[in-house]
Amino acid sequence: MAKNSFILTGLVALLKPIASFCVRNGLKLNDVIECLKSAFIQAAQESGDAKELPSKSQLSIMTGIHRRDIARLTSANEPELRPIDDVTTRVLGRWQTDRQFQTKGGLPKPLTFDGEKSEFAHLVSLVTKDVRYKILLAELERSKAIERSDSVVYVSTHSYTPTADLARKFQILSVDEDALIRAAEDNITSTALPRNLQARTEFDCIRAESRDEILHWMLNRGHQLHSEAREFLSRHDQEINPKADYKGPVTKVLIGTFGYVFQKKQ
Repeated sequence: MAKNSFILTGLVALLKPIASFCVRNGLKLNDVIECLKSAFIQAAQESGDAKELPSKSQLSIMTGIHRRDIARLTSANEPELRPIDDVTTRVLGRWQTDRQFQTKGGLPKPLTFDGEKSEFAHLVSLVTKDVRYKILLAELERSKAIERSDSVVYVSTHSYTPTADLARKFQILSVDEDALIRAAEDNITSTALPRNLQARTEFDCIRAESRDEILHWMLNRGHQLHSEAREFLSRHDQEINPKADYKGPVTKVLIGTFGYVFQKKQ
């Protein structure tokens, strides 16, 4: 019971930012309860390594949600969000780190894009077989992450900002949120070393006139950090730089950064 008590106390702290988000956007408790049921069901479906989804009875046991609610929520014809943003980020990351797509100076080189045998189509094929290269090409152009010049496309920025609807943008946010919670949970509950990176720098009396300068500084340093991270991590990536004699497991690494300037106070 003591452990559960600590977890519930921690849960209240975790939910407070969500509650603040709801208050800012005029959401009521009943709205949140319905969303929480859906989130519980999705989390239960994604847990474990089973190839088949849990039955409605199993979901009810795992979540405590009544079977009628599970049947109603799982049968709702909500459109599935395609993971195109994750694929697009991976395409850009490979373009910036895979030596076959780099110049001699280590920069992402311009790629031909016309046809299934083009360099861009080949790049996409190394990342995914599920999304056509033309779809990713259009998304990258729409977000201004790449530009065309004659018969080639080239990277025009070091970051990718999705231009899709709000639902997909919040889906991306949920990935960052999940990774942060997992990292903090490991640091809190485990004594294993080395620790996960979890750091924050905060000043509470910054001159409001410096806002834009600070935001630009944070963005530039963030881009620099992630450029260095892509270069470093790509050396350890079994797809990008495979070790021919490596037969062990592989894992996922996520490095997230953010900065926020709060509303000015008197």
